[in-house]
Amino acid sequence: MPNYSYQARQKTNGRLVRGQLEAKSQTEAIKELRTRGLLVTKLTAQGRSRIGGFNLLNRIQTKDRVIFARQLAVMIKAGLPILPALRAIHDQTENPRLKETIIKMARQIEGGASLSASFKRYESVFPPLFASVAKVGEKSGQLDQVLTDLADQLESDAEIVSKTKGAMIYPAIVLTALIGVMILITVFIIPQLLTVFEDAEASLPVSTKAILAISNFIRAYGVYVLVSVIALTVFIRYQLHRSLSWRLNRDRLLLKLPVFGSFIRKVSLTRFLGIMSTLLKAGLPMIEAIRTSSETVNNEVFSRELMKIAKRVEAGESFSTALQSSKEFPPMIGQMAAIGETGGAVEDSLQTVAGFYQKDLANQTRNLSTAIEPILMIVMALGVGLIVSSVMTPIYNLISTQ
Repeated sequence: MPNYSYQARQKTNGRLVRGQLEAKSQTEAIKELRTRGLLVTKLTAQGRSRIGGFNLLNRIQTKDRVIFARQLAVMIKAGLPILPALRAIHDQTENPRLKETIIKMARQIEGGASLSASFKRYESVFPPLFASVAKVGEKSGQLDQVLTDLADQLESDAEIVSKTKGAMIYPAIVLTALIGVMILITVFIIPQLLTVFEDAEASLPVSTKAILAISNFIRAYGVYVLVSVIALTVFIRYQLHRSLSWRLNRDRLLLKLPVFGSFIRKVSLTRFLGIMSTLLKAGLPMIEAIRTSSETVNNEVFSRELMKIAKRVEAGESFSTALQSSKEFPPMIGQMAAIGETGGAVEDSLQTVAGFYQKDLANQTRNLSTAIEPILMIVMALGVGLIVSSVMTPIYNLISTQ
């Protein structure tokens, strides 16, 4: 739906307010604002910012959800009812899409819906984890505590993702620089030297002929290759968004990658253990906790495996036994779950393993960065050195024969 930027005054006190909302048309936008008690003074269409179902301009990040959960927990703990709390958070929220969702949730709750039901309706903004813990919190009367625990878990997930991305930034920069230098030399410098070699009828080494062939290919078909790569990337992203089988095959491939596959597996396991521990600590039943974890683990291989484990637990098998029989989960996780079941504290056992994997990931990230840096520098030196030597050798031979 199109986005509209509005300026309006509150009917009660004449206060000027500004904001954004999504609506099917200008008429629908005005009706929506009137239901909020606003008199519209200015309404401007911002156009569509959604591509393939993703809002690129108003994308909600994990930190937005963490801040929301913490603010709501603090206000509820202070004794503020949910409806005024949501309206207060709405006034402080900067993200337009989140701001719009919060006001919609407030209207639903005003109409009699529960907080968990509102979370469930907007799962594109709030993952299933929100609805699950809110439902438990509503039943137990500890909504503030479960929201705080949820915020802690989201922060832990965000830290893992941040470290993972941080480890990949330097290699990406170096590889991009290497490719850029090679393209610069092969496309702009080598063609200028080619005429010199042809005029002198110089005999060229095999490496130089190969570089010249690559240069000619890039100059003739580079644009087509670039367009094809962009088109292929868009197609793959579209298929990954709409097709479960594509995502499943992608995740299977990623888990089999040398070095990085082990890293990705540990990231998924850490996320699962943290989420599962949070849900069980909140009081969610085991089977429901497993299914909710499968929806939020962000890896189709583990998601499918967790659904199988949920069915086995539902059939009467213990959680630890189901884990130990799975090929995707290391034996230590099943063993720790068994210890937790014996002592009646599975969530504590899972949290202990999650802490172990978090430390292991931190060490592996540092080691990976340390190992990759010299390797990339050597690759970059060899690549540039090969091109330079392929160019300089025939020039040196040419000068020697003069």
